[in-house]
Amino acid sequence: MRCAAAVLVGIALVTVLNGLPLWLKRVGIVDPELHIQFTEKFGRDAAAKPLDLDWSEAALLLDRFYARNAWETAFKLSKDALIALVLLLSILCGIRVGWPRPGAGTVALTALIVGASIYSLFSMDWIIALSGARTWAWLGCALFGGWVLGLADRRLLPRLCLFVLLVQGLLVVPELIWGMQFYGGNLFGIAWGDRLIGTFNVPASFGVASAFFGGICAGHARNARSAGLSVLGVLPLVLLSGSATAVLAWCAMLALTGYGRVPEGMRRSIRISVMLTLPILLWLLPAILGRADLYDSLWGRVAQFEMSLARLDHWPERLLGSGLGYGSNAALQFTAGGLPFTPPESIPHPHLFLADSAILLVILQSGVVGLSLCGLILLQTFVRLPEARPALAALAVASLAINTFELFPMNILLGLLVAKAWTESAKAPAC
Repeated sequence: MRCAAAVLVGIALVTVLNGLPLWLKRVGIVDPELHIQFTEKFGRDAAAKPLDLDWSEAALLLDRFYARNAWETAFKLSKDALIALVLLLSILCGIRVGWPRPGAGTVALTALIVGASIYSLFSMDWIIALSGARTWAWLGCALFGGWVLGLADRRLLPRLCLFVLLVQGLLVVPELIWGMQFYGGNLFGIAWGDRLIGTFNVPASFGVASAFFGGICAGHARNARSAGLSVLGVLPLVLLSGSATAVLAWCAMLALTGYGRVPEGMRRSIRISVMLTLPILLWLLPAILGRADLYDSLWGRVAQFEMSLARLDHWPERLLGSGLGYGSNAALQFTAGGLPFTPPESIPHPHLFLADSAILLVILQSGVVGLSLCGLILLQTFVRLPEARPALAALAVASLAINTFELFPMNILLGLLVAKAWTESAKAPAC
């Protein structure tokens, strides 16, 4: 039990430490020279400056912001080290007490991923194939990590999620006051500051993580009041991220939280309310977030989705994918640096590009077959684990526009939730 608790505490601590160097750099505590250069050139807000400025210089400063030295890299790799440690402990624990028995769907997906990894080692650079392991770390945790949430106190996970949210909340004010403003925030059309990143790399990740943690807290809440406080408490963080994806993920979390706690007779009213409210929300979203080009960004993602799928030239690739690492952020980081303004001509391999969607990433690496198996496993987790439904709903919506399978700690927590669903429903037919 202590080991399981230590794993969950480690996940919470690494979540904070993983992106802390970037936050310290943004507020000028680390690399103050960068902060001074940015402030002298743009003031505090680059996005509010005239278009005739030298934006190539702004791009160089942003690249420098995201560039990492040795100790920053060590902080970033701590999450991969933690996942490897959890898998090692899970395998050792399973040797002693056994593992939850997965069903045919999970066995088939595991076999597909093992085959894809072998194919990748022969068809791509080995570093690209190895990087693809991060995409499927959740599956390894699902196969072997049932003991973590099974042995830990049920209240520990939501408490640690609350701890992470409180830390993010404490970092909000300094980031708003002193943070370099790269992204251009304009909530409700008011110049309030910039989009926040907290201890995450980009605003969208910060917002989606806040919605996910809020969903964990709401799903485990003892009463409707606590659940409501969990949902409403993360809304400021979601809005301050300025991410439309995060807002929609929060809405999904809100709907599932309310749907699960109201009497059966009121659920039809909730379904109708969601259907009527969603179009209005989508219409108002650019004004709420102060992003007039919001839907231009959306259509850009759709175009990228289509272009990425066009890379799968033959039907075997469409069915089974092109191998691990294809389109992954991890592969781009380890080989091309993963900087926001890395020019395409400097990327050394055609498999290196960022797939801005977990769904697209799964299709590229494991095909339509892999996507179908993933969907089946996650749907079964949704059905078997009522307390995880708000968080899973937020994650599902976010997966349309973010690589959630590579986003720590959502990936490892997803795997542990899947494992818990298997262990608590051992008598039910396994997927």
